[in-house]
Amino acid sequence: MATAPNTNIVFPQSPFLDPMTGRPAREWMMWLLNPSYVGVNVSNIVPVVYGGTGLSNTPANGQLLIGNGSGYSLNVLTAGLGITVTNLAGGIAIKVSDTGVTAGTYGNAGNVPTITVNSRGQLTSVTSNPISITSANVTGGATGTFLSADAVPKTVTVTNGIITSIV
Repeated sequence: MATAPNTNIVFPQSPFLDPMTGRPAREWMMWLLNPSYVGVNVSNIVPVVYGGTGLSNTPANGQLLIGNGSGYSLNVLTAGLGITVTNLAGGIAIKVSDTGVTAGTYGNAGNVPTITVNSRGQLTSVTSNPISITSANVTGGATGTFLSADAVPKTVTVTNGIITSIV
């Protein structure tokens, strides 16, 4: 029985980009455009200059290939204050950490919200407090004597916004 000829073409042993033109090198273009290409069996680590990563290790869940100035490193995103990171198989989940504040509307015509914000700008506490204003809290306002426009005019005396007498 005859053995099928090996149709693989060894990939070029030259940089992918031509340093003079910045375009793919002629050798690579010939290799990439060859219709008889079936596959490449690379038994060694492919260096960065030839389009590889220069790494031999398999990435762990959530690891990213990050350029380091001369090649690549495998790293995961790390959580920071107020941020959680979950490294998954094939993905990374990033979310803002829960602060314990319940979603909703705080404050209305009879209540005002009291809000606490942490150093990262997150709301850490919100409470709704009733508005309580007594006459002792009110200062200023109208003071004087006014005539009403009733059929029988009355004299209304107001002191600091409070009616003190009607005669």
